[in-house]
Amino acid sequence: MPRPFRRIAAVAPDRILVIASVERTGSTLLCSVLRATGVAGNPIEYANIHTRNFLRLADELGAPRLRAGRRTIGRLRRAAGRYPWRDASWFEDGSFAEYLRAVAAARATANGVFGMKVHWNQYRQHLLDLGLDAGSWGAPVSWVRLTRRNEVAQAVSFVRASQTRSWNSNMEVRAGASYDADAIEAALGRIADENASWDRYLAGIGADPLHATFEDLIGDLDGTVRRILATVSAEATVVPAPTTEQQSGSSSRGWIERFLSERPQHRHRAGG
Repeated sequence: MPRPFRRIAAVAPDRILVIASVERTGSTLLCSVLRATGVAGNPIEYANIHTRNFLRLADELGAPRLRAGRRTIGRLRRAAGRYPWRDASWFEDGSFAEYLRAVAAARATANGVFGMKVHWNQYRQHLLDLGLDAGSWGAPVSWVRLTRRNEVAQAVSFVRASQTRSWNSNMEVRAGASYDADAIEAALGRIADENASWDRYLAGIGADPLHATFEDLIGDLDGTVRRILATVSAEATVVPAPTTEQQSGSSSRGWIERFLSERPQHRHRAGG
């Protein structure tokens, strides 16, 4: 018999809100606001298995569970301050699906909405590759495609965050950042690949997502959040302020200018 889930709320989701994103598009800022509205299903990266949030939720819900052959090494990894798993293959068959059902029940807001933010690599590895998708909860799905018009700025932000290991303004900067044109170009390739993957997937399932951009968030946060809430028939009296701040600054702008001067073939991807 499967181990019973613990601390699961009585409210089951009847609408799923998915923020379909690629790194450095303002998704953390957006989701901090959506969570604060209390009507958007508490979206975070529930499919990112290498975060403290995921580890805490796995402990609370009793899923996903490590395979029997991985439990000893999992305890050793945890004792050493590492995540108990390397990848989803370490989980029992069907265990990640149990986790998704449990976390949706636990984190849905009182209006029946469950929200999640998911980057393409997470969606592919931890849902699609496991035979799951956003429809696995059996509820209607509202898709929001979050992108960034200035993809060069997005690539620079990705490289800087990777180097400093600080992915939002609430995280400690753990290392220095140094300009690397090759890394920025590689990040541009990743951005293009993941955006194309999302677009192909959503077209393939016949989804009609609401489109929003990083620039929309910066220019009209209130209006953008209200448009997103409308996709799940929700309203907020007041759109709260974000709990994270935009990280870009003069150093990022300097990198962007230098990169475009060195590799002008990418200027068409620096639209704002």
